[in-house]
Amino acid sequence: MARRRGRQERPASAPVRAPPAPSNLSVLSELNPSGPRSLHCDLALACAMSDHLMKVETLPQRGWTNFETAMDVVEGELGDGPYLFGDWFTAADVMIGSMFIWKRLWGAPPGRPKLEAYVDRLMARPHMKIFK
Repeated sequence: MARRRGRQERPASAPVRAPPAPSNLSVLSELNPSGPRSLHCDLALACAMSDHLMKVETLPQRGWTNFETAMDVVEGELGDGPYLFGDWFTAADVMIGSMFIWKRLWGAPPGRPKLEAYVDRLMARPHMKIFK
């Protein structure tokens, strides 16, 4: 196999299998309905969570949805899998899941069984030992 810049190239006969992304773009459009479809969903979720924790009404002109809607979207994206992309733990779980982890660390659990289980799975990962 050829090497390029220190990386081993994958032969053309070995396909890369990415996780299925059935509706992950809905997270982006639901959490940030007025913004572009990009990774701004993490910021939109953080803003929605901040409004919720500070008991501030989330007005449409602020550019993000309320936290209850955000939790509905994340629950929907979890589906029956352990992570947002099914069995694959991805950067999306780091970004989105961290908001729920921080909410729990601040003493306010998500209050929804599916999100509680999601946070438990994230907290059980090896890199999370620092919080225990």
